[in-house]
Amino acid sequence: MQSLPSIARQDYPRLEVIIVDNASTDNSIHYITEHFPAMMCISAETNLHYTKAMNRGIAKSRGGLLLLMNNDVVLDPRFVSKMVAAVLDDLDAGIFGPKIVFHGTSFIQYAAGRTYLQSQMVPFSLYDRVQSVDTVSGAVWMIRRPVIEQLGLLDEENFTAYYDETDFQARARKSGIKIIYVPSAVASHFDSATFKLWSESQVYHFTRGHLSFALIHLSFRETLLRLVKALGASAIDIVVGRATGRRALLARARLFALLRSLENLPKTIRRRVQLRRSLKPPGDTA
Repeated sequence: MQSLPSIARQDYPRLEVIIVDNASTDNSIHYITEHFPAMMCISAETNLHYTKAMNRGIAKSRGGLLLLMNNDVVLDPRFVSKMVAAVLDDLDAGIFGPKIVFHGTSFIQYAAGRTYLQSQMVPFSLYDRVQSVDTVSGAVWMIRRPVIEQLGLLDEENFTAYYDETDFQARARKSGIKIIYVPSAVASHFDSATFKLWSESQVYHFTRGHLSFALIHLSFRETLLRLVKALGASAIDIVVGRATGRRALLARARLFALLRSLENLPKTIRRRVQLRRSLKPPGDTA
């Protein structure tokens, strides 16, 4: 739990910290209440998954700025101060994101709208200019309260753990809300600490979010392409899985995600239509 000490060490004086515990079984709540009594801990009776849990925390919050943060992120001591300074410098922007490095390294994971693999070894010195971007990383990002009031919460009907921030930021851009990259605010990220990379859970939640985003925001052609790729990857995993076993489990996770996406299709299409109508220019009756 390195994220909590990094929050406690922030030099910004006015913080309201809310933790949503997703029915953990590792004594997390006792640890939090004993070592960080000033932090509010909301205990869920069942695993709500990421998006629904985050919405529960947002609903309990009171501040004018909301910092949404994964449990596998560690903040530089001046992180919040740097982010707040950026907010005050650009009153027209509504969403802000920091520079993120792979934990224990000086290699960039996210910067200036770009995401990298650790194997690419992108040096920390790059991307040191504040700039408007299309998207910021969902590992840790800041939103003005009025943006939440305008757009609503994260979409928990269509996204469980991946692409929820991508969906929210896409809605923000289409509504004319500016997104700003803040390089002076630095965080480090334990990559795939919640869902082990290429585990069944990670593949399932990623596939669901990947398809939901396409169904809501992308063209029919792009959506079909994503579907074909998911089915193709599943077919390959099934064939290879006859020898290894593990690949067959990943195929099952993808196919289960496709099935759940199909079951949820009426809600997803309804969401797509709602967004199209809400973004229609005044006087446009087409």
